[in-house]
Amino acid sequence: MRLLQDKGSVQSLDNGAHRHRKAMFLSVLLAPEQIEHLRTTFRGEWLSGMEHWQQRDEISLFDEVNLVLTRSVVRGSGLPLDGKSPADLCLELSGMVENASGFGPSTWLALWRRRRTERFVGSLARRTRSGDLALGESTSMRRGDQDEIQRQSR
Repeated sequence: MRLLQDKGSVQSLDNGAHRHRKAMFLSVLLAPEQIEHLRTTFRGEWLSGMEHWQQRDEISLFDEVNLVLTRSVVRGSGLPLDGKSPADLCLELSGMVENASGFGPSTWLALWRRRRTERFVGSLARRTRSGDLALGESTSMRRGDQDEIQRQSR
């Protein structure tokens, strides 16, 4: 049986490697200015969603909140989508989580989605490092990448 959080994920790392990866994520995500930026971004996306929801007869709150969270993280992190819509990314991410453990085609699809998403984000990181993709210095993706580069140069 394979799980979404297995081979290659932070949960599969041991000791120092796990602590380093966790510290890198937390340093980027828990910086006070990042927390405030994400809070403000989420609030704006939530209010925008509410306006949209009020115009519809019925909504799936679960699906709509997933979309608000996806849009908030994309905007808050500075992640360029390269033609992918927030709704498509949301379906990919929520599909990974909803089918994360089990057996059979739904799990295989979740693992495939994980690999595809990792390739997408990995290509953004490589393009950023090579200078082919310019991200603002304050974006969380850029700050996390700089932390990793500094660690590897020690």
